[in-house]
Amino acid sequence: MLPEAAAACIYLAAEAAKLPPPILMTVLTVEAGHEGTHAHNSNGTEDYGPGQINTVWIGEIAQAIRRSPEETRALLQYDGCFNIRVTATLLRRQINAAGEFWTGVGWYHSRNKAESLRYIRRVIATAKRLFGPEIIAKTPTAAAVPHPDS
Repeated sequence: MLPEAAAACIYLAAEAAKLPPPILMTVLTVEAGHEGTHAHNSNGTEDYGPGQINTVWIGEIAQAIRRSPEETRALLQYDGCFNIRVTATLLRRQINAAGEFWTGVGWYHSRNKAESLRYIRRVIATAKRLFGPEIIAKTPTAAAVPHPDS
């Protein structure tokens, strides 16, 4: 996907999911997937595309878009914009479920507290590197970043 097309997909997906576009871009950077990416996980699941969408979501996504699981896997793996839209939707869902922005960002990766906190730290560090430290102050509930002891 050309950079201009990817930027447009990120912006539109972020707007639709009511996410700050820089945070969606940061999550995609941390996930480090690309169109065509297919990663095998140690727990037997697989991740697809730019947002590294896990196979645990395939059935639900397939049902929502009225496609077969096989077609859905292919879309997630090879259609970058589709994958980015799903990434934004799942990220928003996790934020809503958590009731707190940064906890939801961590839950996008894992509900395991230690893994979630590690992921939050990676996203914050990457966001600061990409956009400068002021980006964190501009995110919702920036003061509520979970502390490792909480």
